[in-house]
Amino acid sequence: MTKRTTASAVSRGGNNVLRLTTAAVATALVFLFTFLIRVPTALGYVHLGDALVLLYAAVSGDPLALLVGAIGEGLADVAGGYFQYAPATVLIKALIALPVFWNARKERAESRDVDGRHRILTARTFLWSLVSIPVTLGGYFLVDYLLSGAYAFAALWSNGVQAVGSILVFAVLALAFEKSRLEQRLR
Repeated sequence: MTKRTTASAVSRGGNNVLRLTTAAVATALVFLFTFLIRVPTALGYVHLGDALVLLYAAVSGDPLALLVGAIGEGLADVAGGYFQYAPATVLIKALIALPVFWNARKERAESRDVDGRHRILTARTFLWSLVSIPVTLGGYFLVDYLLSGAYAFAALWSNGVQAVGSILVFAVLALAFEKSRLEQRLR
C-alpha cells in the first residue's frame, strides 16, 4: 500500500468513527430528553425526544438517524418502566426519522446555499416532518388498542400533543442550528 492509499483508508475510517460517535451522542441525548425532560400526563408523559430525533435526521441526512430514534427512545421506555411499549417505540421512532432523513439526504445532494451550507429547515423538511403525526398517532393507537382496548381512544390526545409539540420544537431547534451555524462546526 502506498502512503496515499493508507491515508485514504484512514480518512474513510476516521469519518466512520466520527459518524458513529455523533450518532451515539445523539442517541444518548434522545434518551436523556425522553427520559429526564418529560411532562407527566394522565395517560403517560410528553417529552422532547422526538424533536431531537427529527433534528438529527435533518442535520445529518444519515440513515443512522433511524437507529438514534429507535434505540434512544426504546431505552427510555425500558428505563421508565414502559416495557410493553418498547418494541413498538423502536419501530415508530425509526419511522418518524425516515422521511426527514430521506429528504435531508435528497436536499443535500440537490443544492447548497451560496456559502456552501445546507439549510436544515426547508419547507420540504417541515412537510416531511408532519408525517410523524400520523405515524405516532396510528402506531401508538394500535399498540394501546392491542394492550388495553378503549384506552387507545383516551390516549390519542396526549399522543397528538406529543407529535405536534415535537414538530414545533424541532422547527425552533433547526432554526437555532441554522442561525448559530452549529451544523458547520459539527461536520
